[in-house]
Amino acid sequence: MRENEVIIVNIASDIYKRIVRSAVDYAILSLPFTINRMKIPNEEQRALNIAKGKIAEYLFQYYCVQHKIQADFKSCTTPFYQIDKKDFMLNGREWDIKNNFIYYEGDSFPHPYTHLPALVPNRHKKDQWSQKETANYLFTFLKGADLKNGKRVKEFLTLKMNSKQQTFLRELYSTFQGMPQKHKPFEIGWFQKEYKVLGTHPLFELNFQPKLIITGFANPQSYDLFENCGPNVENNLLNDPIPNWYAKKGKRNSLKFLNGVIWTTIKNATVPVGKLEAFSAII
Repeated sequence: MRENEVIIVNIASDIYKRIVRSAVDYAILSLPFTINRMKIPNEEQRALNIAKGKIAEYLFQYYCVQHKIQADFKSCTTPFYQIDKKDFMLNGREWDIKNNFIYYEGDSFPHPYTHLPALVPNRHKKDQWSQKETANYLFTFLKGADLKNGKRVKEFLTLKMNSKQQTFLRELYSTFQGMPQKHKPFEIGWFQKEYKVLGTHPLFELNFQPKLIITGFANPQSYDLFENCGPNVENNLLNDPIPNWYAKKGKRNSLKFLNGVIWTTIKNATVPVGKLEAFSAII
């Protein structure tokens, strides 16, 4: 993939805000049925994490609709109380969007986008990389915050809940234990009414509108390009695509790509996106 094949998606402000609102609504609604794998005690932060992932998915879906790309999202859609499937169907294959947030100062990305890492979690035999034979992976990126003096400032999105709203969600999570349900546990209208009675719904602040960066994709023909990179793994790809592409930092040996643009604390199947075929080449 060449740099000029990277797709940079610009969306009008009013549409972008509607997309964010839909993502926030979904995050709050689905939180009681989403396992808290990272053991985050704060419902506000957990809902924010879910919303950020959905924003990338919804932005990509909007891009496809606007450019008449025949991606089928409907057949991959699941109810809010069940586990998400893959994200869309295209050319007879399931596709899974792997979005990562990048951090840098100012408006201009200081590196070629082709130097960004394609990351698929590969911590154990049943992790996401094990599903590679059944799906293509599409690698996208959004700016998460400014990076100043090595620290992240001004996150692009903030979400606010009062204590009553958090208690309401905590009690629902306690009831359902973050587990998917076979049958609809309650009506969406009931949930929204109960949540709204407790305070403004939803209260979020979009501090800036990060552009969706659509890069390359992986399929069975390119899976052998991937190497494991992680805290307790040999320094594979350390000098590819550039010298010291990443560094291991801290007690956990976290991987710091491109001087802090992306951090990861787990083992991933990894390759520079520039080695992959561009998504723009097949559409």
